[in-house]
Amino acid sequence: MRSDVEIILLRHGETVWNREGRFQGVRDSPLTMRGIRQVHAFGHALRAHLGRERREFRLVSSPLGRAWQTAVLLAEMLDVDPLAVVRDDLVREISWGRWDGLTAVEIDRDDPEIWRRRLDDAFAEAPPHGGESRADVLARAREWLQRLEPGARIILVAHGTFNRALRCAYLDLPSSAMLELDAPQDAFFHLARGRIARIAAASAPRPSSAHWRSGVAALTCTGGQGRGEEAMPQRPVREILSREVLVSGPPEMTVAEAARRMAEHCCGSILVFEGGRLAGIFTERDLTQRVVAAGLDPRTTPLGRVMTRDPDVVAADAPVAEAIRLMDECRYKHLPVVEGDRVIGVLAPEDVPVSELLALGEELEERHALAERMW
Repeated sequence: MRSDVEIILLRHGETVWNREGRFQGVRDSPLTMRGIRQVHAFGHALRAHLGRERREFRLVSSPLGRAWQTAVLLAEMLDVDPLAVVRDDLVREISWGRWDGLTAVEIDRDDPEIWRRRLDDAFAEAPPHGGESRADVLARAREWLQRLEPGARIILVAHGTFNRALRCAYLDLPSSAMLELDAPQDAFFHLARGRIARIAAASAPRPSSAHWRSGVAALTCTGGQGRGEEAMPQRPVREILSREVLVSGPPEMTVAEAARRMAEHCCGSILVFEGGRLAGIFTERDLTQRVVAAGLDPRTTPLGRVMTRDPDVVAADAPVAEAIRLMDECRYKHLPVVEGDRVIGVLAPEDVPVSELLALGEELEERHALAERMW
């Protein structure tokens, strides 16, 4: 037990894969609009809970994107320089090995025997191909806790499994207790003087531009003359593209080679060209659903057989809002961007500025609610 340190412990906001019921592990998916609002609620709750003392806490985050995004947004609300957020690899999420990104149903289908062993011994059994056991994560949590200097005051943004492990380590609970603890995204924990308090982060109002300063979550606002908030300029899609290399291949390329190229460039899709024309796109979802689930051999299956043919595209000069609406409506995670007949990039969720999502939040939620009522 480290009663000489003080820790505010919270989990990242909801992500796309949280919503889909996927094990994220050390892979990533972006925050949803609900996740962004959860961070907003955390910020309000922490300001009320810590008051001016919040500036005495150091903000530490897992290096994984969903936690980092949460930490940077939180820094904005706590009047902390986002560049001062410290990323610590020890607090990363549990690795599910080759199960990262899959649902329980998919794992049970692909590795039924290993999955059942994992269910029988949920603490010590590790997933295949480099996965971690919960015992491994508990050991990391204990190491991180012991490394803290006496008197340290930390706001830590991490993950569900790691946060359970840290609370278990802090109170010197038996390892079995780790399986019984929860990992909320609407509450945080205050660890101090050998005790843990749970603090609810009540739903906050939808964030307006006045709540976000310059930086990652910047929105333009004015002051002084009573003019209120200015309308955000319509940024073209070309301005937010982040991928510098266009990852592509012919229809004859095997799925295995395509997967290697995607891994090499840390991207989730590859464009398929035939005769200089965009013929299709192959994504991580296609790999899971059209290859693995179908029992095809990636070493012999060509992209032309399993790609999404004639994919929708968005013009490079189209407003970012137009691309967001298309991706949301069709559930696209990878949208080719074209300039005339030439493909210049692929838009992914992580490219979209938080400010643009916030501006469209209410509209997207209304569309989702209408769709749920219709179906």
